[in-house]
Amino acid sequence: MGNRIMADYDILKTVAEEKKFDLDQLINMYVAESSGRSDVVNPKGYVGGFQFGTMAGEEYGLVGEGFDYRKDLKKSASAAIDMYRANIRDEVKNKKSTWSLSKVFKEHEITPDLAGYLTHQQGRFGFIDIITGAKSGNISAETRKNMLENVGSKDLSGLGDKELANKFINFWKGRYEEKTKEAVRWKARKEPREEAYMDMWTKEDNPLA
Repeated sequence: MGNRIMADYDILKTVAEEKKFDLDQLINMYVAESSGRSDVVNPKGYVGGFQFGTMAGEEYGLVGEGFDYRKDLKKSASAAIDMYRANIRDEVKNKKSTWSLSKVFKEHEITPDLAGYLTHQQGRFGFIDIITGAKSGNISAETRKNMLENVGSKDLSGLGDKELANKFINFWKGRYEEKTKEAVRWKARKEPREEAYMDMWTKEDNPLA
């Protein structure tokens, strides 16, 4: 194992123990967000191993006047766990009812790991809009715009809301499966390819390509 991976693993293990969070899941999150690189900045300006933007960084204590801890793996991993727990809290309330978030996303065969990834990407309310819209056929204009920006080079703009939501979910199931396989290699102590992170942003079907 490369020294960098060993050091990162030890940090993630410490954070997982302190936060009483599953280590394998934390590693999956780390690799899915950044291919296991704590110092990256993506083309849209998201920073660090857990890809925090400025607003989320401020909300979770990573960014403030005179400091930016998004590349600090221990601090960003701890913040990522806090964000995950906030984003996938199970109770959803609206004016008409209260329902279980996990029950609905599991109906779409979305794992908790993928749910956490998509809530990070789309926001909790955007994710809720997508998984309910996949059945109702109704999603907000803002969610639709965000979805179309995260399906790579595919032009899905002509689809109705229901079909778009379902294709979006299936697209990210496939992409997240690729990232979990990469996480298995990372946990096997194999040094990832140096270009792996940039491949995320340059593949033909990449959401940011």
